[in-house]
Amino acid sequence: MIMKKVIILVSCMMMLVINVSAQTQDPTEYESGKVWVRIIDGACIPNEEGATENPILNEILQAFEVGNINRPFWFARTVALQQYYEFNTQGDEIELFNSLQEFNRDGQFFASVELVPVPKTLSDPADWMWYLMNDSDPNNDWLWSLDNIDAPQAWDITKGSPSVKVAVIDNGLDLTHPDLVGKVSPTVDFYTGNAIAPLSHGTSVATILAAETVDAGQPSNGQMASIGYNTQIMFASSSVGLQASVYASTVEGVDVISISWYTSCSSYPAALLAEQEILDNGTTIVRGAGNGPDFCNGGRLYPFSGLEDDRTIVVTSVGKDDRHVNTHSCTNFSTNSHYAQVDVSAPGYELMGGIPVSEFPAWPYYGCWGGTSQSTPIVSGTAALMYSVNGCLSSNWTQDILRYTADPITDAQNFPGAVGTGRINAHKAVLAAQGAYSQDLDLYMKDRPEDFGYAGSYAWGWWFDHSPDIWVRNQADGYTNFEHEDPEYSANHPVYVYVRVWNKSCVPSNGEGELSLYWSKASSASGWPQNWDGTDPNVGDLIGSQSIPNIPPGESIILEFEWEIINPYIHANWASCLLARIENLSGDPITVYPMHLEYDVFNNNNIALHNVTIIDISPLSHLPVINDEPFPHGRYMFIGNPTDEANTFDIEIKATPNSDQDYIPEKAEVTITFDENAWEYIESAALGNPDFEIIGEYRLLMKKNTAVLQGIEIPADVRFPIYVGFNFLVESAEDEASYEIHVSQWESGRGNLFGAEHFLVQKEQRQQFEADAGPDQQVHKNQSIELLAEDIGEDAIYNWYNSSGTLIYTGTSCPLNPTLTADYKLEVIATSDGTKDYDIVNVEVLTSWIESLSPNPADNQLTIGYEVDGSASVASVSIVDGNGTTLKSYSLDLHYDTINCNVSDLKPGVYHVVLIVGNKTMDSRSLIVE
Repeated sequence: MIMKKVIILVSCMMMLVINVSAQTQDPTEYESGKVWVRIIDGACIPNEEGATENPILNEILQAFEVGNINRPFWFARTVALQQYYEFNTQGDEIELFNSLQEFNRDGQFFASVELVPVPKTLSDPADWMWYLMNDSDPNNDWLWSLDNIDAPQAWDITKGSPSVKVAVIDNGLDLTHPDLVGKVSPTVDFYTGNAIAPLSHGTSVATILAAETVDAGQPSNGQMASIGYNTQIMFASSSVGLQASVYASTVEGVDVISISWYTSCSSYPAALLAEQEILDNGTTIVRGAGNGPDFCNGGRLYPFSGLEDDRTIVVTSVGKDDRHVNTHSCTNFSTNSHYAQVDVSAPGYELMGGIPVSEFPAWPYYGCWGGTSQSTPIVSGTAALMYSVNGCLSSNWTQDILRYTADPITDAQNFPGAVGTGRINAHKAVLAAQGAYSQDLDLYMKDRPEDFGYAGSYAWGWWFDHSPDIWVRNQADGYTNFEHEDPEYSANHPVYVYVRVWNKSCVPSNGEGELSLYWSKASSASGWPQNWDGTDPNVGDLIGSQSIPNIPPGESIILEFEWEIINPYIHANWASCLLARIENLSGDPITVYPMHLEYDVFNNNNIALHNVTIIDISPLSHLPVINDEPFPHGRYMFIGNPTDEANTFDIEIKATPNSDQDYIPEKAEVTITFDENAWEYIESAALGNPDFEIIGEYRLLMKKNTAVLQGIEIPADVRFPIYVGFNFLVESAEDEASYEIHVSQWESGRGNLFGAEHFLVQKEQRQQFEADAGPDQQVHKNQSIELLAEDIGEDAIYNWYNSSGTLIYTGTSCPLNPTLTADYKLEVIATSDGTKDYDIVNVEVLTSWIESLSPNPADNQLTIGYEVDGSASVASVSIVDGNGTTLKSYSLDLHYDTINCNVSDLKPGVYHVVLIVGNKTMDSRSLIVE
């Protein structure tokens, strides 16, 4: 049994006195620090750094420390909504509002300036602790967890139902506790029929899940409010927890089982069989992950660990600050357990929960609790609300909704893959469960993880083509491995494509419908059926069709397709897109939007698109060679106009590292290569564009993490290829990371989004190397020399560029006949993974120099040969001793190239002959006098 330390809050509670008449201050009306502005003057639109072209507006933004400027309706189709910007200030939002109003007094800059109202809930429980927290005592946060998960907004949709069956398996609970009176049915252990022991742990769990909660104006027995609101529970002792859990599901038909206990730190066959039966029944299991490293040494708790059957929902904790690290706790527990099987997090530190009346026979019967035992009933109560609006839910569907409606955890990056998808959001989860409900047969595939098959379940944006329900495997292992792979061509065997189909309705599918899978060369804009139907099988075609087997309500099924991919080496390294369509389903036809596949996908839940290309870069790979030219690792894709009218487009290339740091141009280079025909459309948008540098012929280098080509005019039904390539710099050699590159196409001015192609670049670690172009050199004008690169010890390409960036030679040695002083850049590209490094060498060209000293050594007469720049008017030579003292100086006749000097009067020793042109020393040679 997972026990919790209880701190009784007697003194705090007894000292609080309700003073209703003192409530004179309304809750905050507006969001703190936020102002919305609809900008109509382009000069007032902020750039990525938050600055505008209007100096007066800049002064206002700086004065109020405005940062984190974003577009709250960037996904909207209405132009007026797209014009809204959210200004976040460190100062007072009302003062910022007034300043912006004054700045815009003539209405020439903004269509509107608005404070952002705080959403208010219609639900307002009468329970005393809730009343204190939300109305009477602003310093009271006993029920902070309910606000944290947006419970009031969830209650606006549903307050739960006693008809939803929730089983709590625990050590005991107090039936006489004021907040549990009438909330437990039956009032005996439903499995054994025995009386229920009034114990602390189970009492806290039961009250957090289902404490009596009543509406404003109604009398209440207890003092708490709970996430479950009207939810009732049934109870059984954890001493027979495994048997009771199976009995609850198979015999009692419960919807949710809440598990805040464990039996073992290792698996055992009976537990696995029990878990599978419960989940196969459609019952949702919610269990705690454990508390700190002392439980199973940070390992999994059995039964129902989520390791044997991943449909079990495993829960860990966050605090008031949405951090997993324990910074708020009334217990001695350290940060709670975290590991790969955790699905979600929920409030779990410093929570209010009931204690048995017998342990403290005077009011208040409540204490402070902490641990995943208390996180679990919060998730279980949320699941109960979900079931109250959608009785067709299943275990994996409930898990899916809870996972993909969660909010981010503040410190999730410190626990990668170990704290689930985030902290649960009860409002989003209940909204998704309600929206997904369908009484009639409805089969669908996800466009996004947060897509639950109904209109509005995810925001419109370029990610509509990122379906998690379509994935490629190079081996036939996709029923258990859901990671999308880069398809590897083989003449001897196919690759395998897997598609998951969901039944979101309350009726079985009974084998209705057909699933068809298509492929096409990747494109940022497409339409149905062109490019997909096999008219040109080298551009796209049907992969296969299958009858959809029977799918029970709320469940899903995976279908496997074999795909004989075209040879990417023959077809120039093309990326591919995959399109799945549920066809021939009576009562659920597909609506086609001609020439706009993006609308087909977004508006039909029976169509899904996967436009994600995996680029694996490792020291064991090799740069692709296309038309006898080495290319960076990457793929070809199409950009174009799929419509029957000429149009103007913007192309955005956005680089997103899976970290907080930018990586262009510090760690990587992304290049876009065009052919000659495509360059005709692109050139005007590329010239002078600060987001790019034109390198070589028809190739652009990204200079920012987000780069845009604007105003590209494309005729009707025209597409052209581009190649998106990736080279990492040697500075990132020790990194093992993944990066995303999104190539999206919009109507100019960020109108309609046509589509996108997404590249997931996965980079492995490699050994460091260093480009070395050799030491700087000093040469005579028109003197032939060679620049020599140091070999890096592996196969590589050595490119030499002049000062204007033009490639002048490829090879380790670069012959030169320079006429001017200049820098030359050496680019070294490893031919395995394309990793690059650069070095600069300076070649100083002397236009005037000492050609010869004869004889040398000399004892009498010395002849000095010289070459002087033809533009010079005055030149001289001097003989200088070791102390820098000039002993002899001769003006030069520039019509000649030699001069004779008498050195017989110089003592034997070493001297320097110095050539001076104008007032500048140009060359020096050593002279020995005997």
